[in-house]
Amino acid sequence: MKNIDIVITLTSLEVTMKSVKQIFVDIVTGKTRHKHLRRISHNLRKLNPLTKDRHQMEVLSGPVGYSEEIGDYQLRFLKSLGLEPHHTLLDIGCGPLVGGIKFIDYLEKGNYYGVDTNDDAIATGLIHIIKHDLLKKNSVLILSHSFGNDELRELKFDFILASQILYHLDESLIDMLFRQLRKRMHANSRFYCDIIGYPNLVKDDSSWQGYRFYLHSLDFFKSISEKYGYILTNLGQIEKYGYPSMLGLKTNIMMEFRLKPGADVKPPAIDPRQAVE
Repeated sequence: MKNIDIVITLTSLEVTMKSVKQIFVDIVTGKTRHKHLRRISHNLRKLNPLTKDRHQMEVLSGPVGYSEEIGDYQLRFLKSLGLEPHHTLLDIGCGPLVGGIKFIDYLEKGNYYGVDTNDDAIATGLIHIIKHDLLKKNSVLILSHSFGNDELRELKFDFILASQILYHLDESLIDMLFRQLRKRMHANSRFYCDIIGYPNLVKDDSSWQGYRFYLHSLDFFKSISEKYGYILTNLGQIEKYGYPSMLGLKTNIMMEFRLKPGADVKPPAIDPRQAVE
């Protein structure tokens, strides 16, 4: 087994060194950009025992080399819209906690819930909670294929986030999500999510880790809002909230959803802060 491990490591190193060589050629010929160098340097992390956990996080969340910036962007974005430590947050598609670690550190004990379908992502997220000494925050990570519908019972949240998730869902899954979110929201709750904007680099066959991209329109979400009683606000492109400007998805459109006044929403049956005590 040790011999196999060595072969795998040497093969990875060989591939990486070939990539570095190509990048060097591209620099000389003027064909490269800063983000390519950045991603190559971050790919080298997987060979270092001290940094391989961070590399695994970035592989599971994408894009490699930008986890710190994207995590900062997510926290800064919600703080700019009123998120405070005493608020509760449901992070849909939390992945390996690129933004989750920032939220857990910022929020008060028991106020962060993360939901994802990928068990590797959840496991990696837990590793980073431990590494950042954040177990004491009593955060909850849920492996679920129903957006947490079966696991969250009657919990309601002040803020709900689905960052860079909805364009990997087809219309039927989005419909199910918005139907279920009504029972996650109280009168002052807010749900934030983004869709592919324009211009973009998405093609008909574009995918990420087996998940295809869907070019949903704002009109589609307006119809969803009417169907389930939400107020939709277009907040513009995510770049203006601090999303890395060198990444193609900077033109994504961020949306805010609130329940319409007078909607039939009961007070929270269970407070998330009490559920984890």
